[in-house]
Amino acid sequence: MKDQTRDLLQKSAPWQRGAAWQLLVAEGAILVIIGIFIVANPDGASDVIRQLIAAILLVNSAVIAVNGIRQGDRPALALNMFRAGIGATVGTIVVLESVSDYLDASTSRIILGWGLIAFALLALAGVVVEREERGLPIGRLVVAGFNIVIGLLFLTGTEDSSSRSTVIGIIAIVFGLLLVAYGVFLARNATPPPPELGEPTPPSSPI
Repeated sequence: MKDQTRDLLQKSAPWQRGAAWQLLVAEGAILVIIGIFIVANPDGASDVIRQLIAAILLVNSAVIAVNGIRQGDRPALALNMFRAGIGATVGTIVVLESVSDYLDASTSRIILGWGLIAFALLALAGVVVEREERGLPIGRLVVAGFNIVIGLLFLTGTEDSSSRSTVIGIIAIVFGLLLVAYGVFLARNATPPPPELGEPTPPSSPI
């Protein structure tokens, strides 16, 4: 009876719906590595931070757009495509900062800050819209929280503020460890996939 109850709770748990623990662990590990790099070199990492986050935002937006095209019947399709458009636009603008004559580091930082906040808020709106269907995606909430905090930090301070870089690095490490821990939690609590149709069921032991 206890085993049946536990299996029922695992199958109905909101974090079990479509959660890819491998992706969460990979994203968390990347954040930890980036955070360590920033903390180790806060003075020289300010430009690298901005360009790297913008590049990740651009790639992530492209993935969201492709998934939206493949899964056109999702309730939050419009929100996801709008979020992908904002992320792709902001990411492209900031990535091209180094070759632009009209965009300086300060303006690029402000654009990225507001872009990350808008990107995160739209992600949270999508979670609300799809909660009944997909459950509560803890990983997406953690990433959205990270984007909001980093976006707010980009909107504060001066361009040569090394303390802001250090804070961003520490926050990246903390959020990265949270993603890794959650991914490990999902891996340990993952239910095995059901047998495919036509696959013979192993006979039970007579003992």
